[in-house]
Amino acid sequence: MMKTVIRISLLLPLSLSALAAQAGPAETLERASTIYEQALAQEHGWSVTEPLIEEARAAMAAGDEDRAQALADRALLTAEQSLKQAQDEKDAWQARVVGR
Repeated sequence: MMKTVIRISLLLPLSLSALAAQAGPAETLERASTIYEQALAQEHGWSVTEPLIEEARAAMAAGDEDRAQALADRALLTAEQSLKQAQDEKDAWQARVVGR
């Protein structure tokens, strides 16, 4: 768990700057919403993602593109990490089964 937190904190600035260069807030937000829905379908959607999506939409509606982009980037990152966690948990149960 600690390694994951450290990894995320080290990669977060790199991930966000790469995302910002690739897509605008609307595209990033659409991708975040899609991935978040996938994570929810696997019962691993993080509770922080939906408020970030809502805040990003509100910032877009208010015309604050920079804030919208920052929030959309964070929403995408949390959505991707929740989906990754779902996959990790799907694989990890085997290591916890006695006799494997």
